[in-house]
Amino acid sequence: GGFKSVYAWISSGRLKERHFLNEYDLIIANTEQTRDGTLLAFPAIVYFPRGYQKNNAVFSHHITKIISKNPELKFYLYFHLLYAQNESLGFHTGSVIWSLDVENFAKNKEVYVPPIEILKSFNDLVEPIFVNLAENQKQTDCLSQIRDSLLPKLLSGEVRVG
Repeated sequence: GGFKSVYAWISSGRLKERHFLNEYDLIIANTEQTRDGTLLAFPAIVYFPRGYQKNNAVFSHHITKIISKNPELKFYLYFHLLYAQNESLGFHTGSVIWSLDVENFAKNKEVYVPPIEILKSFNDLVEPIFVNLAENQKQTDCLSQIRDSLLPKLLSGEVRVG
């Protein structure tokens, strides 16, 4: 589980606005490929990898973008969905590969929202943390790419140290 910023460039005239997401959008997995239910309805906050040159991205049909009527709810919903992920397993269909019944989930998943002033304070506290986490992950991904490109050269003797 967890968000992985793997991407490929695509070009299609069939894409519609509903197919796109932006950095820091909230998504959940709507397909379960394990046998223990750890992935279905698992939330993630999207971040784009370092060097990504677009303002938005297209997401796969295995993901559902969560759009709140109140943008202040995004990070609260993330934690709510993370905490209540096991309860969300009750909204699955299928026997071998589970799928999230998104319509039933949206209609029947109860979320108790705190008063707006508490919600705003929570959001002001948590949003910078998510931005820092994304920046740290981008730097980690960049360092991993450098390591992965240098390691074979070091092992083969193509690059010498010292």
